[in-house]
Amino acid sequence: MKPSSIVIAAAALLSGAAFAQTEAPQAAATQSSAFQALDADHDGKISQDEAQAAPVVARSFTTADKDKDGKISQDEFNQSFTTAAPAPRTESPPDSTTAPSTPPPPQ
Repeated sequence: MKPSSIVIAAAALLSGAAFAQTEAPQAAATQSSAFQALDADHDGKISQDEAQAAPVVARSFTTADKDKDGKISQDEFNQSFTTAAPAPRTESPPDSTTAPSTPPPPQ
């Protein structure tokens, strides 16, 4: 698989949060595919070198490597890179009935 395809697969995996609850079987398959795409030597683990093909995985490598063996197993990958629903918003959207915070320009 080309490096650009790996990045696309990983991005699709990590950005699929909105579909997590309704598309769980598909998300699991996508997650497995992303793992397999990154596991270039097919040893069942993602090394730091292999993780470089997906920037999100590379940035989170140390956190994802729960047992600190220098590689990410399929279980560690599944736990660290889920397609769970996004966290709820902490602030309310602007109320359309409220006056704007900046005054209109002078005429």
